[in-house]
Amino acid sequence: MHLAVAYYPEHCDESRWARDIALMVEHGIDTVRILEFAWSRMERGDARWDFSWLHRLLAQLVDANIGVVLCTPSAAPPAWLTKTHPECLCMDRQGHRAAHGHRRHYCPTSQLYRDYCTRIAGKMQQELGGYPNIRAWHIDNEFGWNLCFCPECDTAFRATMQQKYGTLEGLNAAWGGAFWSTDAWDWQEVELPRVGQPTPGAELALRQFYSDTITAFMSTQIHALRAAGCTAPISTNMMGDFNEIDYWKMAEPLDFVGWDNYFDIYTLAGNSLAHHLMRSLKGGKAYWTFENGVNSVGPWLQTPPGYNIVHALSALAHGEEGHTFFRWDSCPFGQEQDLQGLVDWAGMPRAKLTEVKALRNILDDLAQIDLPPLQPKVAIVYSWQNYWTTSSYLEQGYWTELEAYYQALFDLGIACDCVSPAGDFSRYDLLLTPGLCLVRDEELANLRSYVADGGVLLSGRKTLTKDPHNNYRRAAHPALPDVFGMRVVESQDNSESNDITTRSFLQPMTKRQFALTGHDGLPDSTSSGWVEVLELAGARPLYTYADGLFAERPVASAHAFRSGWALYLGTMLDRPAMRALLGQALRLAKIDEAVAVPQGVQLVRRGDLYLLTNHTGDPVTVSLPGGAVALAGAPFVAESVTLPPYGFSIVRGHPAANATR
Repeated sequence: MHLAVAYYPEHCDESRWARDIALMVEHGIDTVRILEFAWSRMERGDARWDFSWLHRLLAQLVDANIGVVLCTPSAAPPAWLTKTHPECLCMDRQGHRAAHGHRRHYCPTSQLYRDYCTRIAGKMQQELGGYPNIRAWHIDNEFGWNLCFCPECDTAFRATMQQKYGTLEGLNAAWGGAFWSTDAWDWQEVELPRVGQPTPGAELALRQFYSDTITAFMSTQIHALRAAGCTAPISTNMMGDFNEIDYWKMAEPLDFVGWDNYFDIYTLAGNSLAHHLMRSLKGGKAYWTFENGVNSVGPWLQTPPGYNIVHALSALAHGEEGHTFFRWDSCPFGQEQDLQGLVDWAGMPRAKLTEVKALRNILDDLAQIDLPPLQPKVAIVYSWQNYWTTSSYLEQGYWTELEAYYQALFDLGIACDCVSPAGDFSRYDLLLTPGLCLVRDEELANLRSYVADGGVLLSGRKTLTKDPHNNYRRAAHPALPDVFGMRVVESQDNSESNDITTRSFLQPMTKRQFALTGHDGLPDSTSSGWVEVLELAGARPLYTYADGLFAERPVASAHAFRSGWALYLGTMLDRPAMRALLGQALRLAKIDEAVAVPQGVQLVRRGDLYLLTNHTGDPVTVSLPGGAVALAGAPFVAESVTLPPYGFSIVRGHPAANATR
């Protein structure tokens, strides 16, 4: 695995470069990512190029055998460009142009801005791309956050809607124009939705347009690099649970996926899910993390000694092949001057730099171990269209809904892939579709075939209810009632735990949760969030209400359909109950690989290897199948391994041994 740093040579005097590079070599850093914000230093005026300093830098890096990831600098245009062409800046809903002096403030639709970006990308390839240590190219930096409402975007949006819907009648039907008299009867009436709450169909169209625009903007730079002779692989840095861009589409023109992996943004299970998602975007191909915070994203949280090591080994377990620390140096100026790097403001090593050297030594030792590929038998259907459309009933958001399901898998030591709704489900024995409200007809057919052919499907509340335009289907919910053996007959938003037996016009609503009774050996639980009531037609109940207006009515069910099973959960359960429910789904899918994973420990299974990392400051013991042997890290003794604080172990299990909870 490559160890890299985000390096900013433009932030310090050139005399310091040699010392920086020597320290990198000494501590096992073999790659630098550079130039994502250096446009003003490479082009000091329109076509006033200065690459001389970069030739001197790259020559030193070649001599030190340090590889380079070159970044295009389009995330932060220089002042000479924005002052001369303010139309390149993005515009908010109220018609105000962004001011210069930040980043991600450009209009992604602007053809003029695209021309400047492709010009410098091509020029950089011509000047720098021929060095033998160029490992990859990196486009822009953290795409997103610059939704634009300028006239050029309006024109592009209108043309896109004409192509998408064909006729105004088609657009009006998709957007529900009959509601509140929002029909459009002239294409000039169609513009970017600027109101705070546009119709659901218009909002979805806006989000898809923006996502496609960003991907097209990125692709123009890829084409410019290739036209200039680039043969190196090309990527960018995505952001795990980020919801503004359809990463399935963005990943298509990339050679490999990269993402920014900050430990303090996620729960431990959420971080694992983000790794699985990023790995899945290119069909399981190895990926890079282009940013891993040495400490937290801001100045408020220090990582304990050893945490950067276990964080990197966790990423390795999921399939990472390049681990980049953000950042090398602590910058004395700018908006990130309190974001600490591996060296201080004077260029002197911080304590964390010694961890990088220790990590390099561990990775060199682990290179002797042949890690089998990750081949999960479970997949979560992941859809950015649903991320954009589910806020009305997923009270904590789409990601949190999916994470609750994955947390149960994580607690059982079960890895997963992520797959698009139009993907190939045939490789998986268990398929989870939490939050999958919006589906196409062909995607419904895909799910039906999956269950009929022997797959086990677990769907969550409100799933399979809407068409591709974000309108409810005029059909039973969920839209495959014969597959699920039931239909939803009642539902309500219970995000404030309102008691549905209370007459709110006579007295204040009573805040509470509903008690649930588990069946088939499942533990009792409580409901939370949006809750539904099921009418069974062949399915058996898994959970019923124990109180409230719908006492003894089912809220979760299981149904045998042809060769497979379809399970449905019409609420959210507490963590132990979710774990038990997923355990039952795994048994139905004949997946017998579960392990009881203690809190704070991550277990990723690759073939017959168990890769365990302890993310706590206390020793933790994990029981594993008998006949195992530790290959690295903490030893395996008496059918268990005790992981030291922020420690790890790689254990080879007996080929025939499976652990169950």
